[in-house]
Amino acid sequence: MFAAHRRPEDAEALRDAGFTPVRLELTDEDSVFAAAEQVGPRLDGLVNSAAIMGQGPVELTPAEAWRRQFEINVIGQTTVIRAFLPALRASGGRIVNVGAVSARVPPPFFGPIAASKAALAALTHSLRAELRHQGVKVTLVEPGAMDTPIFATADKASTELGLAGSPATRQHYARALDAVRATAARQPLGPVT
Repeated sequence: MFAAHRRPEDAEALRDAGFTPVRLELTDEDSVFAAAEQVGPRLDGLVNSAAIMGQGPVELTPAEAWRRQFEINVIGQTTVIRAFLPALRASGGRIVNVGAVSARVPPPFFGPIAASKAALAALTHSLRAELRHQGVKVTLVEPGAMDTPIFATADKASTELGLAGSPATRQHYARALDAVRATAARQPLGPVT
């Protein structure tokens, strides 16, 4: 069983867990196609689970944050599918794309992640119809909020990129953002199983 990783230091942990590590940077097409070559001509299943979570008011989310969100959550996933599809076709395999329930019910201030996951859902539904007669099955999984590091990573990334708009514009959202943060802090997250 193969497991993709970005950082060389993660390869050993994957080996220890019984996986064959494959280096893959999904925003680098050459890296993705090299990983597919390393895996070989047959693959039973591909799970697309890599994602980042962009958050914040639509008006205050910088264009760069939107680009990064779609580059990783949509374009990167598509690149992985394109690279591994010949091996999946050879085995009659399955593609599993991990979306998010926010694609269906987008909460306020989660527009970037919800939009990218809605795009991934549309891509998955289209792909399912395209590949049905080629023997490749396509599945979309849309979990709710899980207790993973993605929320801390999202907060850090949002802080690093900053907000668009003037201080006066930001003030329009201050109370609502505080209320959402307080509510989110009280929400129990589902366990990762």
